[in-house]
Amino acid sequence: MMKNYKIVFIVLVLCSFYMITVYADVLEEIIKKDIKLNRKQVKIAEKMDNFLKTGSFKKSTDGKSSGNYLFYRLAASGFFSLIGFVFFVYGKKNSVFTPMVIGIALMAYTYFVSNLLLLCGIGVVLIIVFFIAHRYDIGF
Repeated sequence: MMKNYKIVFIVLVLCSFYMITVYADVLEEIIKKDIKLNRKQVKIAEKMDNFLKTGSFKKSTDGKSSGNYLFYRLAASGFFSLIGFVFFVYGKKNSVFTPMVIGIALMAYTYFVSNLLLLCGIGVVLIIVFFIAHRYDIGF
C-alpha cells in the first residue's frame, strides 16, 4: 500500500513541473508573437516576462537577471506542499495528531513566505521536526 503513495507522489510532482513549464512556454510564445499590440500592452507583456524570470516586477539594479527565481519558488512550494500532504494523509490514516499538524503547516506556510531561502529553510526544519517526533514518539 505504501508503494501506491510513492507512485502518486511522484506523478503529482512530475505533473506540477510539467504544468509550470507548459505555462511558461505558452506565455513566452504569446510574448514572442508579432501581434498588433499597442505600446501599453507590449510593456505589460514585458513586465510579465520579467516577473516570470526574476519573481519581481522591478528591474535588477546590477543588470543581471536572477534566473528563473519564480520557477524555483513555485517548485519549492509545490514540493513542500506535496510532502505536507503526504504527512497529513499519514497522520490521518494512523490517527496521529503530530504528522497532521506538521503536514498542514507544510502546506500552509508556502503561501506566506516569498523568499526562496527562507521557504526552503522552514520546509527542511518542519520535515526534520516530523522525523524527530516520529523517531522519539513525541506527540502533542
